[in-house]
Amino acid sequence: MSCIDVLQPPAHMGMLFYYRANGENLVEDTFQRLRLLEESLLETLAIFYPLAGRSVEEGHFIDCNDQGVEFVHTKVYGQLDQLLQGDWRSCDMDLHGRLSEFPLGLAGNSLVLIQANVLECGGLVISLHLTHKLGDACTMTTLMNSWATARTRGIHELASPHFELSSLFPVMGPVQTQWLPSPGGVKFTLNRFIFSGAALSGLKLAVAKHACIARVEVVCALISRQAQGRVRSDEENMVVCSSWCGFPLYDVDFGWGKPAFVSNTCIPFRSILLIDSKSEGAIDAWISLSQEDKVLLEQDPDIVAFTS
Repeated sequence: MSCIDVLQPPAHMGMLFYYRANGENLVEDTFQRLRLLEESLLETLAIFYPLAGRSVEEGHFIDCNDQGVEFVHTKVYGQLDQLLQGDWRSCDMDLHGRLSEFPLGLAGNSLVLIQANVLECGGLVISLHLTHKLGDACTMTTLMNSWATARTRGIHELASPHFELSSLFPVMGPVQTQWLPSPGGVKFTLNRFIFSGAALSGLKLAVAKHACIARVEVVCALISRQAQGRVRSDEENMVVCSSWCGFPLYDVDFGWGKPAFVSNTCIPFRSILLIDSKSEGAIDAWISLSQEDKVLLEQDPDIVAFTS
């Protein structure tokens, strides 16, 4: 591991990819898709071999022992449209968690955790978790697109990744990190706020008429200011803000079409995560807040004015 990796929190970060059914024989088609996913994943891991290893915390390195990744299938009694057309502003952690039910701890666990959720309609939701000490959103996007390429065009089409960061930024001595504990007794909800392309243009103009400002900057500034203004003490006055905008998440095509939707997984602390929407120029802002803070944020006039 590099000195950058060891500073990351000991938890998994996750993405969810939602695919519609493809084919008339849903049962046969579903089993075929799962088999092809497993076969192509095995081929992909031969190139991304550190992901199949295990973390050794004492020495700050990955033991490339080829123990593999966790890959599970689940049957979900529901329709994909229920998820895609549901009220994401009332999506709690229990609902989202059932699509990616993995432990958050790192020690002794697989570095990569994958859950393939098959819905009654034949739709498929693929959940990917990756330990943050091994990679980030760029790593996960590269892995998913490489896996999809191996499935559709073959392993020979993949470019070999480089694992040289530890030699460029080595760990020079003992590393001490201290992360704030998750707020005890707080039930978090995951909320989706949509900023359309037109709304983003208006927001940028309202914030800085004569300055060049990125849409990610203006959205993060608006939401974090409003969210921080709603919390009740200095100890709680921290909101983690991150952006996955610009990553080709909607290009992950395993041969049955690109995802109908992409989201993140729930995390048990206040956070803002921005993802490109499938609509041109729009941004999906996924915000994890307590129920009380969520209600206040939804009533904020600036949030109401620029989101849907």
